[in-house]
Amino acid sequence: ARWAPSSYNSQPWRFLYALRDTPDWQTFFDLLVPGNQKWVKDTGAIIFLVSNSRMKVGDELKPSWSHSLDAGAASANFQLQAIRQGWHAHGMTGFDRDRAVTALNVPEGHRVEAAYAVGRAIAPSELTQEQRAREVPNSRRPITDFVFAGGFKA
Repeated sequence: ARWAPSSYNSQPWRFLYALRDTPDWQTFFDLLVPGNQKWVKDTGAIIFLVSNSRMKVGDELKPSWSHSLDAGAASANFQLQAIRQGWHAHGMTGFDRDRAVTALNVPEGHRVEAAYAVGRAIAPSELTQEQRAREVPNSRRPITDFVFAGGFKA
């Protein structure tokens, strides 16, 4: 993740983590919505990605218009590296954002972007029926839905 591009090399991302069987695990786990808790209960780590909406330019703090984009680039790199090392990384946005700010001691001007479960993938036969049904490739919108020559099309 540290090699992801960012505006002015500000690197606005921060990864906060809790490992299974550590004091912070339950706090991180309790921030997830019940549906995500089902996926995470047996994983090895829960990670929250936070971005800083301000960046230092010279000696001045300025708004960072790309902090979420920059954090997204770090997220993609992080997930690809996890997969390369034999781990499974499952991204989630189903968590209590307001409680996450307090529970994770997130400073003002920062945004909790996403959560991730990281662990070893298990055999599909070990998943619940509900999980197996959801663990299939999903369709993607056609490129013509989001790529336009010129401006937006009415």
